[in-house]
Amino acid sequence: MSKSSLYTRVFEELTEGVAIVDPETERFEDVNRAYADVIGYEPAELEGASFVEVISDGGPSDGNTLSMTLETPRTDESHQFEYVLETAEGTERRVELTLTLLDVDDGSRWLSTIRERGSEETRSRSLDTTVQRLNIALAGTNTGVWEWDMETDEVTWTESMERLFGLEPGSFEGTFEAFAKRVHPDDRPAVKSAIETAIEQDDVFQHEYRILRDDGEQRWGYARAETYGFEESNGRMVGIVTDITKRKEQERRLHRQDLQYRQLVNRLPEAYYTFDRDWTLTYCNEVLADRLETTVDELIGTSVWEVIPGARGSILEETFQEAKERQEVTSCEFYVEDYEYWIEAQAYPYEDGVAVISADITDQKEKFGMVLDSMPLIFYRIDSEGVFQESRGKGLTMLGLEPGAVVDESVFDVYADNPEILEAVERTLEGEEVSLTFEVENHYFQSQFRPIAEDGDVIELIGISMDITELERQREQMEFFNSILRHDVLNGMTIIKTRGELLADQLEGEHGRYARTIVDWCDATTAVTKRVQRVIEALTTPDEESRVVPIDAAAILRRKLDELQNAHPKVTFVSDFDSSVSVRADELLSDVLANLLSNSIEHNDTDGLRVEVTVETDDADGVTIRIADNGVGIADERKEGVFRRGATSHVKETGSGFGLFFVDVMVEKYGGEVWVTDSDSGGACFVLELPKANEGAKT
Repeated sequence: MSKSSLYTRVFEELTEGVAIVDPETERFEDVNRAYADVIGYEPAELEGASFVEVISDGGPSDGNTLSMTLETPRTDESHQFEYVLETAEGTERRVELTLTLLDVDDGSRWLSTIRERGSEETRSRSLDTTVQRLNIALAGTNTGVWEWDMETDEVTWTESMERLFGLEPGSFEGTFEAFAKRVHPDDRPAVKSAIETAIEQDDVFQHEYRILRDDGEQRWGYARAETYGFEESNGRMVGIVTDITKRKEQERRLHRQDLQYRQLVNRLPEAYYTFDRDWTLTYCNEVLADRLETTVDELIGTSVWEVIPGARGSILEETFQEAKERQEVTSCEFYVEDYEYWIEAQAYPYEDGVAVISADITDQKEKFGMVLDSMPLIFYRIDSEGVFQESRGKGLTMLGLEPGAVVDESVFDVYADNPEILEAVERTLEGEEVSLTFEVENHYFQSQFRPIAEDGDVIELIGISMDITELERQREQMEFFNSILRHDVLNGMTIIKTRGELLADQLEGEHGRYARTIVDWCDATTAVTKRVQRVIEALTTPDEESRVVPIDAAAILRRKLDELQNAHPKVTFVSDFDSSVSVRADELLSDVLANLLSNSIEHNDTDGLRVEVTVETDDADGVTIRIADNGVGIADERKEGVFRRGATSHVKETGSGFGLFFVDVMVEKYGGEVWVTDSDSGGACFVLELPKANEGAKT
């Protein structure tokens, strides 16, 4: 039989009237037969009826007076009333009404008992009937019924009581001492004291104690009893004992787990604390107490807002509120100004409140700040209103500012004269990542602005500006050199080539060959100069101005392979790739791939040479192009340096190595990688990884 079934049967079988009343509605929720009989109703008629109207009907008090009287159980423990009640049949009965406030899972309830005041003999007969009914109701359960006649010291146990204590039915000796010897010696004094107190105060006896069974087993029992008959000097105590061993074992397990949990928490290097739904601190470890220069006992029971100064109205309160409301783990960084340290708080919601792990990150912040302050950059945080929350970095000194100098100022005021910066801030606060190069007081800064969003709304932006003044000066110099190449060198080559072509047409023999050599060198010099121009342009063009677009790499490879096949019929070219492979690059990708393909031919003998080209597209964002040959290969010690300016790739030392340097520069500009390894046939294999263009993009 389940506990709920047991208690229902006991409730219904009791000869004492018992009812449950909802304090909010003041209406009956449940009524047993004995209660209904006293006031002359059926139990079903009373359920849902107004408690005040039923009890006050015909009684000495009107409804309002009784309702006011019944307010007291809301704060006090128990109250007793005695008056003459007019029943539903019209008869009068003198009754004793008791109200007791009980705390239950879903709130609180009034426990109301009622009994007709009569002779002790009547009550005794009723009591005997109750015991008999309880014996039947509790048969086969882990609850036993007992009665103690204090005048004769006779103790009567039911069979279920004897089984609970490990006795054969009918073998209990029947005295108080026989019972007491079966109580654990350490619990015996407390049990006797509780019984004496119940007798002296005519109160309910209830106690938990260990049972020493006759079979040697130890169990836990919960005893509850009431006293009767003291008005007639015939004192009796009747009660029950329930086996609560499993509950106690569960409590011990929970207690051990709690101890282990607390030991673990106390070993944490971080502060740990919990607070309930009312923000009251329910637990904390020594780390938090030490951090706040107090003791654990002083902290428990206080408001979390008193424990952490400045937390009210801060991001820490928002973090705690979010954890409670959403039942999700949240975190934030917070500066405890009163104690001058930074914390990183992680809030973990649970049924009764929130648990927090708080790490002191002051050292990390200081080290990070030292790094920022030693680098030629500026780091800043700007809130959603455009107000600086933090600014630091060595770059500030270049502008004549100290760290934090612009904190609490509006970026729209500080950079009012620089619309380029203001536009970048506005775009970032709208959710866009922005990169730009700008000039402030003769200093050039390469800047990245990144939005920080919560629930889809930008709450702040983080910006990093790197001083690139020296790089900008170098870029200007390279642009100057580029203009010289474009206007002076190329124009000069055009004039020399034109004169050379005239001479070649007019001269014969050795002088004619000299003239044609001049024309050939003009073409070669022009080609190299144009390559240099492209590299300079790639190096000097800011990233945000680079025109990287979808390019069909497969189409370029097919075209270049056809050209090389016509120019080198002895070389075998093999290709394996899709009809269209789109990558992110620019028009110079054609020169990049041509350099890699030509490299395999220029640095190997063409007899028996085989060049194989494959293209693979992975599921992520990458395209891999492999150009492998079966030539002489590249020594391991030279593989890392083949892309440096002036280096050559193969054993066959010809050329300046500029072509592979150009390849490396351009691939990096595209956001890709290029390297060389050995091919399966022992030659060289150049591997080129490029970012894949978005599907559907036009090339």
